[in-house]
Amino acid sequence: MVFGAMVSCSKSSNNNGGSGSSSSDSVLYSNWIPLNMVLVGQASDSNWEQKITASALTASVLNKGLVIVYANETGSGGQFVNYASDFGIYPTFGSQAIYLDAYGYSGYVLASNQIVDSVRYVIIPGRISTTNASGNLQTYTPSQLRQMDYGTLSKALNIPAHGSMLK
Repeated sequence: MVFGAMVSCSKSSNNNGGSGSSSSDSVLYSNWIPLNMVLVGQASDSNWEQKITASALTASVLNKGLVIVYANETGSGGQFVNYASDFGIYPTFGSQAIYLDAYGYSGYVLASNQIVDSVRYVIIPGRISTTNASGNLQTYTPSQLRQMDYGTLSKALNIPAHGSMLK
């Protein structure tokens, strides 16, 4: 299961949050956050970590919603994006925080930003209804959203590729 978090958030203007239409039900996403992993614990453990504060990551989201963390390949400016776990970055979640962990030599390489230079998280509080390209209302479950690649998800939820914030 893949999850994520965010530092500064915006609401997608292309959804109504499923069954209701309140701001607490909106999809939230972060800008691209520079990857800044540091060695924690003993050097022999080779555990690299970064904590991201995500005030919108609540117990309700953790229980009913979905959080996805994506990683941007170094220098691609949001053009080459995959799940963070595809690069060996393993997110864990708590109330208002996301921890990114990487281990061993892979953690060292990731910490040096040779592979990934930034991450983005998307918080989806539950079922999301949005207008598709044909103008029809489409409702997605967290399970369906989890199976989408970044390009499909960002298009469906109107998340800008380069991290500019929606108003």
